[in-house]
Amino acid sequence: MPAARSTPPSRPDLACVILAAGKGTRMNSARSKVLHRLLGKPLISYPVDRARELGAAPVIAVLGHQIEAVQDSDVLEASTPQLDDLVRLEDRYGRGSDPCK
Repeated sequence: MPAARSTPPSRPDLACVILAAGKGTRMNSARSKVLHRLLGKPLISYPVDRARELGAAPVIAVLGHQIEAVQDSDVLEASTPQLDDLVRLEDRYGRGSDPCK
């Protein structure tokens, strides 16, 4: 079992924005990528946990695709105590589009 990491003090020079609003089409699943689990943990919890380990403050998650399903699930429950804010992205363009259109 790996040793538990101690959380460093908050660093005012480090903020984290986790971009998780996409559909996750490359995952070949109808389910939002945020709803998937890896080793029993929601995928979103990995970057949230890492940001906190690094002392980031604030930690903000940007969600969009299937956000209602994400909010109704227990996925955010594991990460929410670690999140400072949750942003809902209405217009999602995808990685191959021009956001200036």
